[in-house]
Amino acid sequence: MARVHHVKKARKDNAVVKKGESYYWWEFRNSGKKMSATKPTRSQLTQSAFKQTYYGLQDRIEGMRKLTLTELENEHPAIVSEIDNLAEEAQESLENVPESMQESHMLNGRIESLEEWGSGFENVDVEVDTKELEPGLDGEDLSQEEVNRIVDELIDSDPGIE
Repeated sequence: MARVHHVKKARKDNAVVKKGESYYWWEFRNSGKKMSATKPTRSQLTQSAFKQTYYGLQDRIEGMRKLTLTELENEHPAIVSEIDNLAEEAQESLENVPESMQESHMLNGRIESLEEWGSGFENVDVEVDTKELEPGLDGEDLSQEEVNRIVDELIDSDPGIE
């Protein structure tokens, strides 16, 4: 991962901020300097396409705390599909590894973890039976605590992949 530098006051205007504003910058070996007015995400700090997608999914799941229950229910299958796609991409990459190295390759662990995550994520119940809610409430009125509980369960389904 690249090391991030925080500049509290820019000495001159640059591509992302005006003089006096704060910004972040980082660079990878053999590539140019990257700058951002906001703190970079983990997916911006890696050059691995796999990790960019994986970290992006984790951040997206964490961002689901801001959703209503209906939005969460709609987002859930899309993320399951993306986890499955990431597992398929890892499987395709493994098929490009010489056969003699495939059995011990780290992609095997990633594929197993992704399949476990996809299955666990899919099994999390994000639907709430509106009949069980207090009278006068519907799924949209569900408390933030309930949404956070569901998102925590979704996050816990991630086995951790490196």
